[in-house]
Amino acid sequence: MEKTTIGVRDVDAAVFRKFRAFAIERNEKLGDAITAAMKKAIRESFLKDLEAMAKEGAKRAAVLGIKEEDVQEIIHRHRKAKAQHEADARH
Repeated sequence: MEKTTIGVRDVDAAVFRKFRAFAIERNEKLGDAITAAMKKAIRESFLKDLEAMAKEGAKRAAVLGIKEEDVQEIIHRHRKAKAQHEADARH
């Protein structure tokens, strides 16, 4: 992992002191704690996006009359058709 040194403006001083104390309590370097917090924020945002996509997909599936138990078969057929199409394209 490549590391870098950064300077950040407009950080709430009280929040920073609490976060630094939090890192010290956990025997973590401040940079490692900040990196972990940023990764967690990114992961949580990504999971929220996935949940929204799943809800949208469920709504669309309901409109199309697709049941949850049908999804595996639909995926299997799609992958099989895609593999066949790629095989045909090679010949």
